[in-house]
Amino acid sequence: MGRSGDGLARVTHVGFGDRSARVMPVASGDRPARGVRRLACALLLAPGLAPAHIAYAQRVFGRVTEADGRTGITGVLLTLVQDSTATPAVLSAPDGRFLLRASGAGTWRVKAQAVGRAPQLSRLLVLGAQDTARVELRFPPFVPTLEAVRAAAPGTCRDRPDDDDRAREVWDAIRTAFEASAATERERRTPLELEVTDYRLDVLKQRTSAMKLTLRSWSGAGFLSTAPDELVTRGYVRQVGDSVAYFAPDAAVITSPSFLATHCFRVDERRALFGARELGLAFQPLPSRTVGDVRGTLWLDPRSAALKRLELEYVVPGRTSSLPNADATIDYARLPNGRWFVSRWLLNMPVVREVGPAVGGVSSVAFSGWRSREGVARAISLRDAARLAPSAVIAGRAYDSLAMRPLVATRVRLAGAGEATTDSAGAFTMTVNDPLSVPSPATLTVEAPMLARLGIDSPTREVPVIPGDTTRVEMAIPNARAVRSILCPTLADTGAGASALVGSVPRGDGGTSGVSDSIMVSWYLDSGVKESLRSAVVVGARIGDGAKFVSARVGPDGRFVACGVPVGIKLTVAWPASADHPRGVRGAITIQPGTIGELRLDPAPGPAPPR
Repeated sequence: MGRSGDGLARVTHVGFGDRSARVMPVASGDRPARGVRRLACALLLAPGLAPAHIAYAQRVFGRVTEADGRTGITGVLLTLVQDSTATPAVLSAPDGRFLLRASGAGTWRVKAQAVGRAPQLSRLLVLGAQDTARVELRFPPFVPTLEAVRAAAPGTCRDRPDDDDRAREVWDAIRTAFEASAATERERRTPLELEVTDYRLDVLKQRTSAMKLTLRSWSGAGFLSTAPDELVTRGYVRQVGDSVAYFAPDAAVITSPSFLATHCFRVDERRALFGARELGLAFQPLPSRTVGDVRGTLWLDPRSAALKRLELEYVVPGRTSSLPNADATIDYARLPNGRWFVSRWLLNMPVVREVGPAVGGVSSVAFSGWRSREGVARAISLRDAARLAPSAVIAGRAYDSLAMRPLVATRVRLAGAGEATTDSAGAFTMTVNDPLSVPSPATLTVEAPMLARLGIDSPTREVPVIPGDTTRVEMAIPNARAVRSILCPTLADTGAGASALVGSVPRGDGGTSGVSDSIMVSWYLDSGVKESLRSAVVVGARIGDGAKFVSARVGPDGRFVACGVPVGIKLTVAWPASADHPRGVRGAITIQPGTIGELRLDPAPGPAPPR
């Protein structure tokens, strides 16, 4: 087809399968933007995409409430902050409860944000390995401060939305809503039904035909986006082969440093339907921009500070055509549980037709109407979604880092969902047929018999349960050094020459009355012991030339842990005689390097020795 200097040509294809809306090319003089993904990739669902899954050992449980300390607040955005580090945000449950995971040990605070309210910070939390903390946060009463904000003077456009107090208040409310929307999408627990319709319209935007498609998604995403840096360098409008593609920015793009650095902002206001006042944050590309971009306004309700709509227009620098620009509208909604989602989007693309013969290889065209694509989303009840949601799969591998081998025939449990048994390679797979009935994240536990014998809790991990997705996880029981630090937390690092001994003594019906509560572990460091071992063993009291011992307390269940005993040396374990065991209890063991010793003591048979 011939080209035209008006910069637009007729729509030749709108497809759902390849998520594209294609328009014939602009003329070279129109300098089309380079490098935006296809139109509908910004406006079609991607239920197959899954977030990265990260499990953290340090956990913070808490609840966020109103000032009365009783009424929970749902949908509050919560994150752990440490200097410039922040964990992925989560949203509070309907009763205000939440669970956060730190990315490492250290000092953290919980930051709570709610639309229209001042952020709250918790006390300092010092979290060590495997630590758990509990926090309660109270919000002061809601005050609609945005009602006092007024529009900036015409022509004012600041480099950043937080350059003045008026814009900062509006921007904070918008950013909080966007972050809550992103958290909703990461949860993938908000089932949506999306109805997508293609329209043909005349020049007055009166509909002449329609084609409809209904989709379902459990991701909470209304449309797709691409990397903000790519949009900066390549633009929001571009030529793709013989077509023109448009790209709509999502929450992640608008809040990105790249977007903020390439647009200026001003506070705006208007009277909407039925005379209700709306407050807006208008943006436009900086004059230095040379690729296709967007300008528009983010509108919110000043009484509730709730984000309502994004209205934008596509602009191509240097284009002189009198034809209208493409435009788009994105509506946002908040569910009663505090989750945010895109409830509607609409893209209008101008269409041209040939009106005269080609001159010099360029056709004469005129504006003939619009091609529109609209998506309308509605939330589905969990009861309805349960019949529609695809299964979730938890798959992974469990291994013994003490022995460096797979955990075979070991039970793996997912709280509220079921269990699986590992195979010869330590692998397991668990299918959750009703994922919406299982809290997400759910606790995954590896029931390792060895840890039970050592008196150590089985390892757990919080894993997301996502309909239609597979979460992969590796679970390991701790190595000897980690087990030793759990069993003997006050023991200094004694190197590879020392370990821990875990054992048990049989108790009789007589209980512990009149029986020593301590057991003695002794060894002899003679001249045949390597000097490296002699210097590594730094605990224990001397009981003679070259002989040392440690004592360990015996618990009510007969279990004991002796810390700081040497490896590679014969250890003698003794427990005094008692009414239950008149000849006493003795045993011996040599602990191999890199392992934890396990010993069950059996009483010597026969009557008590003569006194």
